[in-house]
Amino acid sequence: MYFLLLSGIGYWTALDLAKRNARVILACRNVDKGRKAVDSIIETTGNKNVMCRKMDLSSMASVREFATQFLKTEKQLNILINNAGVAGIAWEH
Repeated sequence: MYFLLLSGIGYWTALDLAKRNARVILACRNVDKGRKAVDSIIETTGNKNVMCRKMDLSSMASVREFATQFLKTEKQLNILINNAGVAGIAWEH
């Protein structure tokens, strides 16, 4: 099974999925932080099928690049967990 996780507070979700022997891809704006999370998850679970890939949701070019690379390297996507949040937007009625 393949899983895609958009990084952030989703660390705990990724950890749980990795414990269940899932293939987990963290889509992270900050790759350095993402790699640290991946290292921690692998160390905790022993599941080496966890990885981090760069994606900045504020950039459609970054999203397209991520999707292009995903389609080149992955056979399928079973579950998408979108954990991205937006802060600082004021809505007018």
